[in-house]
Amino acid sequence: MKSVLRNYHSDYLLLVYSFLALNLGNWLGWNDVRLGIPLIIKYVLFIFALVVLIFCRLSKPSKLKGITLINAIIILFVLWSSVLIVTSILGFDSLMDIQRSLADRYFFIPYILPLLLLFTKFDLDFFGILFKYSYLFLFPAILLQMYSILFNFSPMDWYQQIEGINIFSTGAGFLLLVAHISKNKSVSIISIIYYLLLLVLVIAYGRRSLVMTSILYLLCMVILRIWSPFLKIFNRIRIYLIGLLIVFIVILFGHFITTTYAFERGFNRSAFEESRGVVFEDFNNDFTSNNDWIFGRGLEGRVYRSIHSEGSSETIENGFLTILLRGGLLYLVPFILILLRASYLGLFCSRNDLAKALGCIILIHFLGMFAFNLPDYSGQYILVWISVSACYSPETIKLSNVDLYKALNII
Repeated sequence: MKSVLRNYHSDYLLLVYSFLALNLGNWLGWNDVRLGIPLIIKYVLFIFALVVLIFCRLSKPSKLKGITLINAIIILFVLWSSVLIVTSILGFDSLMDIQRSLADRYFFIPYILPLLLLFTKFDLDFFGILFKYSYLFLFPAILLQMYSILFNFSPMDWYQQIEGINIFSTGAGFLLLVAHISKNKSVSIISIIYYLLLLVLVIAYGRRSLVMTSILYLLCMVILRIWSPFLKIFNRIRIYLIGLLIVFIVILFGHFITTTYAFERGFNRSAFEESRGVVFEDFNNDFTSNNDWIFGRGLEGRVYRSIHSEGSSETIENGFLTILLRGGLLYLVPFILILLRASYLGLFCSRNDLAKALGCIILIHFLGMFAFNLPDYSGQYILVWISVSACYSPETIKLSNVDLYKALNII
């Protein structure tokens, strides 16, 4: 029996390590040429992560239960996703297409991920392991943050630096939202430090979408802790006082904060239109037929981009437009309904803080799609669909906080 349980845990541990491998592969995608690292290493890391996901799908299957409207929507989503994937495969006519499907984080595999993860079981054992190793991995992530701030700050290389930090960010958002359940107080301290340092970096880099995402995670952390039955009255009062202290600090250093690059770029509607207005205008000018809107242009579809030298691109800096381009409304509408329904179940129909945290992860990702958050082959996007799968599981929704407390207090 112990051997079976050990193997069960090792499968989930392998999945967490695959996040690490995938994040490393994405970092290599920006640095392999500069560092002289063979491209084959990136392929090996990406294939390893995909094999692990397929293995977990086969070893821990989950099925839809009952005949409901949302299950019908999920079936429609699966069927249309399958059509897009098969059509894309039939269009492969060279080895380069296969290589691209394995190495391009935005092209092919992101549309396979929901089909694997929606039907994989993720129980308390998985989240306990994710909790433990997300905590351990944050230490090197924080060291990289501090190195970037103190010795290697470069707004021009912001993406490479963030991807380097993300190598070890296997579940930082998840950890932040459930850290209050741990008896180890350093879990909360470390996760908050990580997000505060991240906030400093992305404000200085001028990355407004990442600023808003970081703030949303910190805000959800506060709300979940205020709601949580784990916290006593004294602790809730302390959270309010800390919140007031943060507001006071923001007011005190308001001038310094508002002179940073992110605030110079602005957060209002005109600032958004300045950075994304051309994107929407180009898309609307080119995406005109009913077939485009209903069916999309396939996983290899391109759309007019006036700022690109080629005149078109497969990439759009907006999650909703990217999905429309690839799969049309037949993909986007079920996608939105599946995510929002899962978030609702986690936040308002659950009895435990884990499901509420997962609901927050889904909602934050959805809101981030207005600025970016494309479907991509990354640990963060995988965690979103793991959260969706878990929120549709009755076992997760009905889980008691007592069981959750036992599972997460293994560090």
